[in-house]
Amino acid sequence: MKVPGWLFLVGAVGLFALKVSIFKLLNNSNPTVFNTCNIVCASQTVGLITSTFFLRHDLSMDKMKEIPRNIWFWMLLGAILSSVLGTYLSNLGWELASVATVSVLQKAQSVFIIIAEPCLSCFAKRPSRWDTFNATATTVGIVLTLVSAPLFFGGKPGISLGQIYILASSLCYTFSLLISKTYLTKVPPGILTVFRLLLGTVSFHVIKLSQKQDNYDALWTSELWLHMLYYGLFFVTVPQQCWLQAVNRVSKSMLSTGVNSQFVVQLVFAMIILSSYPEGAVLVGGSFIFISVVSSIIQANYNTKSDDDEGSEDYQMLEGSLLGEEEEREEEDIVNTGKVEDDDGTMA
Repeated sequence: MKVPGWLFLVGAVGLFALKVSIFKLLNNSNPTVFNTCNIVCASQTVGLITSTFFLRHDLSMDKMKEIPRNIWFWMLLGAILSSVLGTYLSNLGWELASVATVSVLQKAQSVFIIIAEPCLSCFAKRPSRWDTFNATATTVGIVLTLVSAPLFFGGKPGISLGQIYILASSLCYTFSLLISKTYLTKVPPGILTVFRLLLGTVSFHVIKLSQKQDNYDALWTSELWLHMLYYGLFFVTVPQQCWLQAVNRVSKSMLSTGVNSQFVVQLVFAMIILSSYPEGAVLVGGSFIFISVVSSIIQANYNTKSDDDEGSEDYQMLEGSLLGEEEEREEEDIVNTGKVEDDDGTMA
């Protein structure tokens, strides 16, 4: 029986949205064992092993030899930005900020790309009015989230460390995506994914080795690895594979609807699993984010795209929100063509 494409899309969006709440649930239960470095190190190890199995057909020496040396450099730089810096900073942000705050600030990546693409093209490429409206609404939402607490709710002024981590990770993911769109479109997705996971896994093991002996020993506990067996499989490998299948099988408008719905799904999971409800500042800023999400969905379903729309927010945001740590080639194909073929561009 053939599995409908929309089921793969639901699986990808649902698992990626659920990941933040499960991370915080584990971290709250035992922060010594389930800290950022331990979770990322162990989950990427499991993700590397399982992803290598799923993508083994791409992993041939002949294909690797066909990749020019300068492309390997860009792969290395993109992997450092996405699988090391971006992953580490985003998980630190998850640890310190509420899920609602994370959901709002993750949308910053779409704004960064809307700003970056015209600058890098010397303003040869400019966003459409609709994309500009969506980016503006998102920016207003993020700013209000950061300033509403002292203005309206008697909170202290300033930005928290967790919020800084989320914004910094969005910048890392943005630059990684731009590198991928510019230099890595011809790299086989399996090689790119496994390379990034391999670099991330090795890097975090080295980080753990550089810490005190007690911190390194905490990485090798049965409690951690028993949880990371399912965490790495269901929140790194499976959603990535679901996403690749979804891109092959569903329309662009359905993909956009699924991607943009992650913002809401992530909030719902936090309320159900953690009993964590958006605070006042997030409600104020999140209302503008919600407007941009609804606008983006309407845009994808009812607007006939022109060539100027190729860089729209719906797909540019994928690396940070859905594909964050794994692989981007398929999403780049969508960004570059403005359409989805009957075939596939990571969300680890």
